[in-house]
Amino acid sequence: MRSRRRQLLRYWKTEQAYQVMSLLKEYHIGTKTIPDEFSGAFGNSRMLLLDPEIMWPVYVRARNFERAVAILTEEQLL
Repeated sequence: MRSRRRQLLRYWKTEQAYQVMSLLKEYHIGTKTIPDEFSGAFGNSRMLLLDPEIMWPVYVRARNFERAVAILTEEQLL
């Protein structure tokens, strides 16, 4: 069964969205954004080539949602 994804509680500009996704990756929490080609091992760095003012939603698996929120709150990113 596929794991459902939940959107985190805010949107971030390009550079900060990249920072959020990289931070969660350090905690082994997989992230996705829209469009999906910017998700994954090499996709995150491609985000930085885009307009820095674009606002990005970040999605995590539902089972990791509470943990991701706690990590981002602790790091003052949420």
